Amino acid sequence: MPRPVTRAGCLASLVLAAAAVLACGKSAPRLMKIVPPEEPLSCNTPFQPVLDQGYSGAERQFRVIGDQVAWCSLWEEVYRAFTSPPPCDTSLIDFGREVALVAGMGGAPSGCYGIAVTCVHHDETTLDLLVYVTEAAPGPTCICTLSLTNPLTVVKVSRPIGNATFISRNVTLDCS
Repeated sequence: MPRPVTRAGCLASLVLAAAAVLACGKSAPRLMKIVPPEEPLSCNTPFQPVLDQGYSGAERQFRVIGDQVAWCSLWEEVYRAFTSPPPCDTSLIDFGREVALVAGMGGAPSGCYGIAVTCVHHDETTLDLLVYVTEAAPGPTCICTLSLTNPLTVVKVSRPIGNATFISRNVTLDCS
């Protein structure tokens, strides 16, 4: 069942797929995947979106969060630009069983930028993760809002994990 889309979510959907321009409305689904990774590894680890915020107060970052204290610190950073920030929601992740993977784009000059985790590969021997992230920027034919944004996404994966390496690639959207 689709989640309700906020105005920020509507803009994020525009970034993640040009088709979302027509589909974006009160009950439109959030588009989390931009494109599949080109890397030869399998996406063998399921992940679940936890937070997708286009207008976060967060700077550029790629990291793993494994406890509630660090989660609430990120939460405060994400919502610091809001007049009435919501209280830290620690129910989104069970840190006894899961960790959060954070990908933040940092400052962007318009509402047509976005970031998404597209694939997670778990090495069963070392427990290390490869986290593939796609950062999208508007092409010359895209019509964008002129608001400054800080796109950030958080997904959760099951423990145990070793080290996490984030591999980011940039794509330019063709909105024609």
